[in-house]
Amino acid sequence: MKLTRTTDFGMRILIYLAQQNELSTMPVISEALNIPYNNLTKLIQNLAKAEIIHTKKGKYGGVALLMKPEDITLKIVVDLIDGPTTLSDCQKSDTLCTLSCECKLKGALSTLQAKINTLMTEITVYQLI
Repeated sequence: MKLTRTTDFGMRILIYLAQQNELSTMPVISEALNIPYNNLTKLIQNLAKAEIIHTKKGKYGGVALLMKPEDITLKIVVDLIDGPTTLSDCQKSDTLCTLSCECKLKGALSTLQAKINTLMTEITVYQLI
């Protein structure tokens, strides 16, 4: 499993915002984090729609966290940006495996997936600032 570049950008944005005491503008965030502006605007929209951040338009506008940093987990961000993580297609509930009667891999992967999900839930933005 590898986090996408977009998830990495999303986490960096949230960490940056958690360190600020005021609204930050998107050009400033883009430059500070070296994130292409177009990518940043799409991420900001997704994070705002999920009510993780707050955006304020206008001359004195900007972006700030809406949720507390200790309530924003890596799992929340990954699920929002990339969708729920699965280690294998056989982990998906709508997938029928022809080996399901004989295969012990699905059970092992389910255990591993549960541990990964637990770890991702334990990592918060607050811990990363």
